[in-house]
Amino acid sequence: MKREIYHGSMCPRNKRPIGFLAVSALLMTAVFEWAERLEAAVIYSNLGPNDSFATSPGTYPIWFLTSGGFIQRAASFTVPGSQNVPFGSADLGFHLQSGTNSANVKLAANGSGNVPGATIESINISLPPPSANPTIVSAMSNTNPTLTPGTTYWIIASVNFSGTMATWGPNNTGALGGNATRTNFQNGQWFSQGPGGVPSLRINTLMIPSFTADFDDDGDVDAADLARWRNDFGSNNGSDADDDRDSDGHDFLVWQRQHGSVQAVSSSTTASAAVPEPATIVLVAATGLVVGLRNRYSSGRL
Repeated sequence: MKREIYHGSMCPRNKRPIGFLAVSALLMTAVFEWAERLEAAVIYSNLGPNDSFATSPGTYPIWFLTSGGFIQRAASFTVPGSQNVPFGSADLGFHLQSGTNSANVKLAANGSGNVPGATIESINISLPPPSANPTIVSAMSNTNPTLTPGTTYWIIASVNFSGTMATWGPNNTGALGGNATRTNFQNGQWFSQGPGGVPSLRINTLMIPSFTADFDDDGDVDAADLARWRNDFGSNNGSDADDDRDSDGHDFLVWQRQHGSVQAVSSSTTASAAVPEPATIVLVAATGLVVGLRNRYSSGRL
């Protein structure tokens, strides 16, 4: 029997894993090229370079005293742009001085007199221990409520257990904006502190799919994007859905796959959460094909 030698091996079947791996790699590459990009955006931040903020303990206290006294603080932000966005998280510069490391962050509407109004979402967070340096803590949204462009909202910070003292550090960038306090000494009412000394704050949107065939950037993939592609075809990269720096037939194929896609945002969660995205379906199908190829290789039929 004639023997074939492949790089020192006498087993001709050694070339099969190479073909199998190559096909698998191509399939997975196709999957990730078709998948929608995930994007999150910072829609407000008064943090300094490297997420810095003023760290003088006690300057902007948040207390819950054993006597029942309390101080809560709030900072406002206004949503930019022209589209609704889902609230993802709030980042605050905090320092726990003493007591229990359990705090609460609320997203609230703008109330009468430009102070915090009705609560939209309440989030419990854990703070670093008192021995830690002042740091950024994140309050991750559980319901991702919709934020409306041009609308002002408030972030309220408080501590949950008596005997706890913390500081919500002010920004160090000179940013102005809504700044309010609420204490038992003021009958539990919110009072504006003026535009200066706003607590450190960053607001992030939810990570949402950004469809590459949304050529007009209006949050969906529809006939308007096809019209844009027709105008751009062969002349520029204005309808480049596959990142190859041109507008061609490949971009039209991406538009076909994503046609009808919408960045779904509701008042609670994304309504399309239970519906598989196109990329998920492609991934499942590709995985099944790879498994099938592996089984064929194992049985000697590849």
